[in-house]
Amino acid sequence: MLRGSLGRHVGRCARAVGCVALAALAQTAQGQELQPSIALESPKLVYPGRVPSGGGLLFAPSAFGRGYVIRVSSVDAPDTELPGSFELLDEYAVWRADPPLRPGEYWVRVSAGEQAPNASVYRIEVIEAEPEAPRLVLEPSASLSSNTVRSACCDQWHGGQFQPAISCFGTTIQDFVVLDLGLSTPSPSALVGQHLYQVRSTEPIMFAARFLPWHALETQAFETQAARYCFSVEAMNIVTRELTGREEVTCSEHGALPALTTHDVEPSEEALDAVRCHSPPPEYQPEWCELNAVLCESETHPEATGCALLEYVCEGAPFPGTTNKYYFPVAAPDAAVEDKGEPSTRAQAEGSGCSVAQLERAARPRGGLALWVLALLALRWRIAFAPKLAMLDRGKR
Repeated sequence: MLRGSLGRHVGRCARAVGCVALAALAQTAQGQELQPSIALESPKLVYPGRVPSGGGLLFAPSAFGRGYVIRVSSVDAPDTELPGSFELLDEYAVWRADPPLRPGEYWVRVSAGEQAPNASVYRIEVIEAEPEAPRLVLEPSASLSSNTVRSACCDQWHGGQFQPAISCFGTTIQDFVVLDLGLSTPSPSALVGQHLYQVRSTEPIMFAARFLPWHALETQAFETQAARYCFSVEAMNIVTRELTGREEVTCSEHGALPALTTHDVEPSEEALDAVRCHSPPPEYQPEWCELNAVLCESETHPEATGCALLEYVCEGAPFPGTTNKYYFPVAAPDAAVEDKGEPSTRAQAEGSGCSVAQLERAARPRGGLALWVLALLALRWRIAFAPKLAMLDRGKR
């Protein structure tokens, strides 16, 4: 008995990338190569193993690109390519043999072009079977989960500069219901692999419904509380595009689960520890100072960078640089301005209500980019005028 993989919302980005990768594969004859644009990696056979006679091979791309070549040959005659064609199906592609493959074993070779150094090779078995829809068994269960909808971030001190938003922690949490589909099937894998599956809900869900392979079916997430969470799973045949299962609705009760809320949470001691939070968000400065006044006296924290800034952050002491042995001591970021007798940029910032962290970020040197631009312009000039200079040099000789 097969059981679907129900990991939470895994693989969205990879599947979104796939839409672009197969955009040029429609109606491509077997063995005919499209001109590659960014052919990085060959697509993957979604359902390797057994395939019913008259069925199709479903491919999903793994990176941006096109120019894929797929060749199918019998194990008994590996040098004889069998004809077939591609069709797009949502963000996937389906290869079909023409005429249909006979029962037996076959090699499937997928490459990112004729000259590609690497190829994915699969061995499949074609069997006599009607490509009927698999029978689905659903045993759903609901559970409570939460998601961070608002956070605060500490600044980190590295190499003489504050690096913003390095360490963040949640401050507002939103609850939602996760519905495990409890999906399984007694049908053979050859039939399961001839379909894509989509979960349709009768209640608003957090993510749009879409067709996916069996092993990529996801849990459903509901951010609006309801007495029951109902859904159906429909299967689409990858060859005929026929849909089945839309009318079979299954429900799971909210039951004894807590009510869904959106609420604030206090940061943990670990989130405000000076080891990972060198400079706290302004609204959490009192908690940070109280916690680290104790921790920085312990044996585990004497080298923590945040501890070197404790008096500076909590008591308004002069900027100390850093005494951490892993960093070079530095002067206050606006020391050079103050030495010239000009108003302190830091003092101006504090007087206007800006945080010191904002000041430090604004004071970072920005000359590196200009140097790179000049170097690139010089290289471009050299490339453009090198032939002309060489001709003048030969003329002088």
